[in-house]
Amino acid sequence: MRYTEFEQLIAQMALEATGEGRRSFALDTIAFLRISAAPSIDSELTDAERTPLIHILDSLESEDLDTMRAVFNRLNESMSGDPVRAIEFDPHLTDLLCAVDAWLDYRKTGAPKCIEAIAVHRVNSLDYDISGQAEGYSIDNMLAAAEMRDEYERQRQMLIGGRQPHLPARKRSWWRFW
Repeated sequence: MRYTEFEQLIAQMALEATGEGRRSFALDTIAFLRISAAPSIDSELTDAERTPLIHILDSLESEDLDTMRAVFNRLNESMSGDPVRAIEFDPHLTDLLCAVDAWLDYRKTGAPKCIEAIAVHRVNSLDYDISGQAEGYSIDNMLAAAEMRDEYERQRQMLIGGRQPHLPARKRSWWRFW
């Protein structure tokens, strides 16, 4: 399965999922991303950055959304103040932060696109670990690695109960026949 096809499946599964399925999937996925980013949280963040991030991660559902967004925005400003440092963060940490940002957006809007973003950040985080390690694994063959197959199954189970997503039929463009 190509990366773009994987993304399309993720989008469709996020769209078809129930609200509870989306919520539990997002929280579970952020927990996985937190584990992957733990070494970077400890080594790359200052105490003044680590403390609010841990607070956010520990209260993803319980804290007032406006308060969480304000804390997250201040954290983001702190982390991106130095443009060189901002681009050197570990990809696992970046994927975690992007997933948290998408979760906060989801809490506000309920949009499936936000859940799709969280899922893609998990795929990207895994891809960072897998690249060059699994025989045949590439952007053109995402499921060649057992870890990515397991992630696809986890997403499918959590979002749509293990059934196959209903992909809309592709529209054919007239120019493809010329």
